[in-house]
Amino acid sequence: MTLQDFFSYSSNVLLLLNVILYFKGFLKNKKALIFFWAYLLIMLIIEIISIRLYLKREPNLFLSHYYFIAQFICLSFFYLNLFLKKRNSIKYITIFIAFSLLLRYIIWPSLFDKFNLFEIVLTSLILIIYSLFYLFINLKKDIEYSYINIGVLVYILSSMLIFCSGNLMSELSYDVNRYLWTVNSMLSVIFQLLIFYEWYKNLRFSKEVLKIE
Repeated sequence: MTLQDFFSYSSNVLLLLNVILYFKGFLKNKKALIFFWAYLLIMLIIEIISIRLYLKREPNLFLSHYYFIAQFICLSFFYLNLFLKKRNSIKYITIFIAFSLLLRYIIWPSLFDKFNLFEIVLTSLILIIYSLFYLFINLKKDIEYSYINIGVLVYILSSMLIFCSGNLMSELSYDVNRYLWTVNSMLSVIFQLLIFYEWYKNLRFSKEVLKIE
């Protein structure tokens, strides 16, 4: 087993664990966690499909588009429910960008067969902005879901840089490719550990009632 395989399997196991833990707890917490749990679940489904296609030696690159768009929508609505203000702005931005990306694939279906740098950078940068802004407005008080937010910031920023090199992978050496994906898998493990620690530290015994707005 390579180092990349180890981190990849570890990340998937942690992801499955977090899906279970957050499913058991989100009904006792704020509405924001519904969208975060949906994000975890969708990521798990995409990962399972990706592995199955890989084992069958079938292309799975197209799944990256589902990954980035679903990540963008779910985490945007996660932050929408954390901000006391700017909710409408986040909602309109999310709808507009999701519709724009869908329209691009309808007009240029060939984009579906490769990494879409526009999609990766646009969706990731907006989530990074949300994360940084959420940190900024909570500097002088205890921040809710702080470990999740830190994980989102670090993982999405790092993975954005790695995935942006996706269209160049064929021109890079095998060792460089292996190193990049090993780093990405390692960052994914760190992200899932932060998500788990958030649950362990702040959500295990939460008795807050879900508020549907």
